[in-house]
Amino acid sequence: MKVTLALLCDSASVDDVGRISVVGQFDHVYVDTYPLRMRPKNIVLRMCGSLEEFQGEQPFAIRAYNQEGREIGEILGTVEPERKPQDADTVQAVAILPLLEPHIPEPGPYRFDVVICEEVLASIDIQAHRIAE
Repeated sequence: MKVTLALLCDSASVDDVGRISVVGQFDHVYVDTYPLRMRPKNIVLRMCGSLEEFQGEQPFAIRAYNQEGREIGEILGTVEPERKPQDADTVQAVAILPLLEPHIPEPGPYRFDVVICEEVLASIDIQAHRIAE
């Protein structure tokens, strides 16, 4: 199984044919006070795999880490593969996970790992900056 898309954004949706619409994709945030509490955001994932490895509902985790590599949060989710034509050898699934209260305690780099079966399949990096006064 592979993660073919992983990003942070303000909002996202997927239509009935599997097209993903993303608004406000970002990898940097700029604020003047910490801890930073952002408005709700989303993590968008697209996964694909063979019919053998991706049957039924697939659990996964998003684990957040600070610049020291310490885990600061986890989100659990599941995706279910989309049905494809019978002659297709791969299937895909889309997940849009809400980050209801994203919390960044201080400026610096942060990482969100996409974990399936305890294997990191993708990472999303974000850099938090303090606005110069």
